[in-house]
Amino acid sequence: PVASGSPVGSTDLELATTAANPLSFTTNELAAPAGTDVTVTYDNESTTPHNVSFYAGSDATAELLATTDVEAGP
Repeated sequence: PVASGSPVGSTDLELATTAANPLSFTTNELAAPAGTDVTVTYDNESTTPHNVSFYAGSDATAELLATTDVEAGP
């Protein structure tokens, strides 16, 4: 049996911005099964500075779970 609160499996998710469309992410939604470890890879292929934030709800009024520094791409 898995101990309570221990992750069950892992999920790798990817998103990006492109030089051709620097103000939009390549996906509108990231999803993973409950209870899994999640690794997110973000590739900013534009020179526009971006960051990525994750919330425990549908928008930025929910609890902040994680965020990255603002950085420009290549």
